[in-house]
Amino acid sequence: MTTWVIHTTEGEIVGSFTGTEGDLALNLPDGHVATEGQGSGRTHYVEAGAILEKPPRPSLLYAWDAASKAWAISDTATALAFAELRAERSRRLAACDWTQARDSPLSDADLAAWAAYRAALRDLPSTATDPTAVVWPEPPNTI
Repeated sequence: MTTWVIHTTEGEIVGSFTGTEGDLALNLPDGHVATEGQGSGRTHYVEAGAILEKPPRPSLLYAWDAASKAWAISDTATALAFAELRAERSRRLAACDWTQARDSPLSDADLAAWAAYRAALRDLPSTATDPTAVVWPEPPNTI
């Protein structure tokens, strides 16, 4: 008895089969390929006839892209992550709204530092390439 992983031509493992080569030929779905060995579609993929381990998943927003053999963030997940980014940005902006009020106790230099910080926050959605790994600007240390 031999064990094979059943996979798409792109290398995405969809199952496994243990049996004889003759039984494999009878049970192999159309458009699929068998590679001798063991592996799970959750943790492995096939490339050039070798069963390889997937790298660690960056976050739950990522799904395995069999064509590129890499983790990729989906359009839906990207939209949700950017929505979360904008919500956090709005929270951080609201927390320092007082710094821009006319009666703010800040000096002109401190006021300018807070204005620059707030501008960096407002720019974030357009400057962030990966909404799951945002580098947030540091608020001024003027309070």
